[in-house]
Amino acid sequence: MTGGFPTSRASSPMPSYHAVLAVDTEKYTRTSSHHQQILSSTLRRVLARAFERSGLDHIWREARFPQSTGDGYLVGVPPEHLPSLIHPLLDNLQFELEETQSELASHDRELRLRLRASLELGPLPDSGGTGPVDGIGQAMNDTHRLLDSARLRQALDQSHPDITLLTAMLSRRVYEDAVLGGYVGVNELLFQPVHVHTPEKEYEAEGYLYVPRPSERDSGGGPAPERAPAPQEPSGDAAANTDHPAPAPSAPDSAAANARDGSHQIVQGQTIHGAVRMTNTDNSRTQRGGVGSISGGVGSVVTDPQAPVHTGSGEQHNGPQFGNTGSVNYVGGDNSGTVRGDTTVDSEHDDEADGRQ
Repeated sequence: MTGGFPTSRASSPMPSYHAVLAVDTEKYTRTSSHHQQILSSTLRRVLARAFERSGLDHIWREARFPQSTGDGYLVGVPPEHLPSLIHPLLDNLQFELEETQSELASHDRELRLRLRASLELGPLPDSGGTGPVDGIGQAMNDTHRLLDSARLRQALDQSHPDITLLTAMLSRRVYEDAVLGGYVGVNELLFQPVHVHTPEKEYEAEGYLYVPRPSERDSGGGPAPERAPAPQEPSGDAAANTDHPAPAPSAPDSAAANARDGSHQIVQGQTIHGAVRMTNTDNSRTQRGGVGSISGGVGSVVTDPQAPVHTGSGEQHNGPQFGNTGSVNYVGGDNSGTVRGDTTVDSEHDDEADGRQ
């Protein structure tokens, strides 16, 4: 009894804090047994190189309660080294994974080593490798929950397999103590807050996603997206209400001209800017013309001031001048005929229409 109040048990000393780093290989069990052996040996070598590149080779050699699971690896580190486990270690781990891809491709060009990583901080027992409970505690459990979270798996799965080779999840404690504390040499905005929920483990927490080299799965040489189908020409009321300009045409297919003895046809599927100029087949004369046949909705038509254009639908022939030997057929309502270069007009009237007048 202490201070007059009964106690159920005596207080116990709390274990020292440790930072915990765990990594796991993507789709490990989907590979052959031979490839699993290659990936496992490569994983440990890549981790050692990343620690060395980060100036933490002595930490790697003295790691607490190291554990290998075949497809993954886990180490405990003194808490003062936690900032360096975030940066530069994670970025260097991405680099070393990139460096080893050519070696893996020599075994099988489809073989890749892509990792998920998680970081947690908390009190964990450590007897120096002799005790049966080394590394056992809530911090260790949370490290694995973060590592197996759907959000972390999704981040790796939705990235390009040849660009993003590592995604990492930090616990809220790690983020607040190391990142927000200003000890990590990476901008805090690069860490994305996510909700981690694992119902089967009754685990729910806030995590922070960090991707050293982000990408999207269809980037970097993936299959080109299917070309959108050509827009259908509007009809009826839809044609009248169409006010969106068509995409800019690509030369040289934006227009085609067919010249035959001074009569010309311009086929234009997009927007015409400027005057339409026509040249006889003998190159003896150049005339200005307007827009011939306009179908569908009409946006803006910009033309030469010497060749006014009326916009609308139907057959339209505009222009102040035609060649000496040129001719243009026209249709206007019930009338049709030919306009020749000498201004002669031959017209035909609808007999039935004349009978109605």
